[in-house]
Amino acid sequence: MATSLPPEAQRMRDAVEAKLGPTVAALLDARAGCAQLLIELPIALPAVQMTEMDAQDVWHSCGLYYQFQGRLHEALAIYDQMYEQYLLYQDTTGRRVHKGGALVRVSECHLALGHPVLAKRYLMLTTCEDALIHNGEIPPETTGVYFRMVWQYGMPHDELARYAQTMWTLAQQHPEPSRFPEWVVQHVDQHWMTGVPVGRGGLPLSDEPGVRSVAIHASWRGRREGAGVAGGISVERHARVPRVAAATELFDGLRRRLHAGGA
Repeated sequence: MATSLPPEAQRMRDAVEAKLGPTVAALLDARAGCAQLLIELPIALPAVQMTEMDAQDVWHSCGLYYQFQGRLHEALAIYDQMYEQYLLYQDTTGRRVHKGGALVRVSECHLALGHPVLAKRYLMLTTCEDALIHNGEIPPETTGVYFRMVWQYGMPHDELARYAQTMWTLAQQHPEPSRFPEWVVQHVDQHWMTGVPVGRGGLPLSDEPGVRSVAIHASWRGRREGAGVAGGISVERHARVPRVAAATELFDGLRRRLHAGGA
């Protein structure tokens, strides 16, 4: 029996033991147990069972067991394998299955590891999965992707709704490739590839004490309406302008000093 576990992790372990028994649950206690779980779980829970809640719950519980302890690389390995099981189900049955549960957990792990680009990419894949299961909509009250995209990443409500409708339309026109959210995301515009600058303590710049609100969006394709473009980065200001002038003056001063020194 595991000892000194955080309460949340202990609940996940108990859930695994209740469904698969003590032998599999004991792997969670082993130092290298994750590697063995990646072998044992697909055997205990074949891909054809991936539409069943019991199978999904076991995969989630194993991933959360590691995630709640901050063992994020092991959690990622579990969620990645869970996603592979979903894909194997699709290959085996020829039917699409909702894969958002695995993808959103992958996004959470990458965000916690300090990989914001990967985190947002996987959240966009989750958006695709939710859009398809909800016929082109992202219900704010019943989907986890809504508050993550709108509250955490600052995507406007209307823009999220537009992506959802575009993804649904693509799925109706191309049902086979749209079983893979990667294909769908490749066929929408790339305006979602944005990032909010992070200040001290990992807070968004707009949440930093003493810093006024600003949103700086790095856009790889096109211009967003109302945004200026400089050096490939579109700068869109919201409500109040930060103290950019002082920072610019400081940068220019450092550049002049380096130039004068022969750098």
